[in-house]
Amino acid sequence: MSTKIICPNPNCGYRGKGKVDGRKSGCLLIVLLCLGIVPGIIYLLWSGKKGIVCPKCGMRIQ
Repeated sequence: MSTKIICPNPNCGYRGKGKVDGRKSGCLLIVLLCLGIVPGIIYLLWSGKKGIVCPKCGMRIQ
């Protein structure tokens, strides 16, 4: 599901459909879980949120 956005980046100014993005790195998650359960869980909660990014410049909108 993508929504219409206006990119707030003054150098971009893209108008159109935004791209849904959920930032998670599997390698980083494994390293953090090896260091301890708590850092791994914190990373999962922090990175699990999906947001909308500009497909032209990659700026995170939400």
